[in-house]
Amino acid sequence: TPEAPAFAAPVMDPFGIPAVPGYVYARLFDLVDFDGDGDLDIFYQAYTGYSNPSFFFSENTGTPQAPAFSAGVESPFGLDIGGYPALNPVFVDIDDDGDQDLFGGVYYGGLVYYENLFGTNVGPTSADASVQTDEDTPYAFQISDFPFDDLNGDDLSFVEIFALPGGDLAFDGTAVTAGQQIPAAQIGLLVYTPQPDGWGTP
Repeated sequence: TPEAPAFAAPVMDPFGIPAVPGYVYARLFDLVDFDGDGDLDIFYQAYTGYSNPSFFFSENTGTPQAPAFSAGVESPFGLDIGGYPALNPVFVDIDDDGDQDLFGGVYYGGLVYYENLFGTNVGPTSADASVQTDEDTPYAFQISDFPFDDLNGDDLSFVEIFALPGGDLAFDGTAVTAGQQIPAAQIGLLVYTPQPDGWGTP
């Protein structure tokens, strides 16, 4: 508890944070939700020698409750910290523009600042869209029916139903309810059946 902390035995390389082959001393790091998807990603520094530091980024591809990290990407987003060995990184949106900027404490003294100019922490975008169906013909939705764009290249994970249309909307044969989330990988099981004779009887 906060009043009586107790720690488990140490775990090496937790949550699948990958080791960097050929590098040592990966000890200067910061955890930050860099891509704005609700979980913490990790930036860390590693060396092939003290005068040859490299900076790495591992995206959290898991969840806040069950983190899992991708392989480290060297010099992510164009960040080059080669002139600052033992840089202690801290990310914060110092200029309140919606993305994470980088501060680093330098081993021999001083503070270095990298402004994030490209909005990498901007959330994904979408747009209004509609589909047309034939009268009295059920329509199975496709992922392309839901416009989605993410600056970091993340895929659409789910579609949330906020309001129900006239007719029947079912997921895998079961009526959908307002607030239900449909996994993107199963979007083809989301089927809309229009009201019978919506345009009248021929």
